[in-house]
Amino acid sequence: MNPTLHEEDHPVLIRLPDVLFEQAPRIMEWINTSADDAKNVNQMILDALGYGAQSLVLNVETENKMPFRLWLDGVFTDMIEVNVSLDHESPEIIHAVREIIPKSALVRLNRNYIDQPSSVFFEALDGSMDENAKSYRFIYTIPSTGQWTKQTAEIFQLIKDDLQYWTSQGFNHMDYLENCILVLSSDTQYLKQLIQTRVLHIAWHNLWKHFTKKQECTSLYLECHVHPAKTGDPDHHLIRASSSALAASLTGVHTLCIHHADGKLIPSHYPRMDRNIHHLLNMESEMYRGQDPLSGSYLIDYYTHRWTSDIWNRLVV
Repeated sequence: MNPTLHEEDHPVLIRLPDVLFEQAPRIMEWINTSADDAKNVNQMILDALGYGAQSLVLNVETENKMPFRLWLDGVFTDMIEVNVSLDHESPEIIHAVREIIPKSALVRLNRNYIDQPSSVFFEALDGSMDENAKSYRFIYTIPSTGQWTKQTAEIFQLIKDDLQYWTSQGFNHMDYLENCILVLSSDTQYLKQLIQTRVLHIAWHNLWKHFTKKQECTSLYLECHVHPAKTGDPDHHLIRASSSALAASLTGVHTLCIHHADGKLIPSHYPRMDRNIHHLLNMESEMYRGQDPLSGSYLIDYYTHRWTSDIWNRLVV
């Protein structure tokens, strides 16, 4: 059989770092604390941990009560990663939340929305950065739709600007880079998600090497979040979550979070089925062999190179 590609075609071969494929994505559970009373929130957390969740995100509405002690009753917070995501951020709110959450808990600060030039996370940490820098995660959410390369370039420009301001205040650039999280909201198109995720890996590693002078990337920087449709069949969400989870696993995502379909008529076992997607990929697929499984695919490599170049050329570095 004659190969489709020949040596003179000079395909661009892209191979992501082997370390990305040595283990399955971490299982993250998103808990909406405003959906129920404290006892039921606690039960949701315990159920998630009982079925293998490795990281919790407590999504908090700051106008409501925040009974963290009741929510986390029976949870060994030193043995599980606990994150707090706030619907509204201000220095006062962040300081107040810091006083009532477990010391080991991480506060996720959404950097997509800037209220003022002197960014909220600098004000919130003012005077105590040295000991608290690693207690925060700086979240940059990247949607999968729209003018994707343009939007992604804008997010990376924001990361670069934040980093430069951070270091201008005398703080260590590694404390910032190691605590940045790129959050990709997965797309319904399987192939597009594969390419987008690979592009994010390459763009992040390029940015990392640019500012750390070729030091190898050590952070767990990439999360994939699968959201259910606002209206739709929960079985369709399971199918979509399965394909998105497979795409995340094939592309070396660090953390995978499948948000559960919400509704009174949805059977209680559906969240367990969402989590089982992780376990099936981890235990039965045998994908995690320490090498990029998609390396050498001409179509994927072509668009990965093209989109990464478009993003990088838009940046002022």
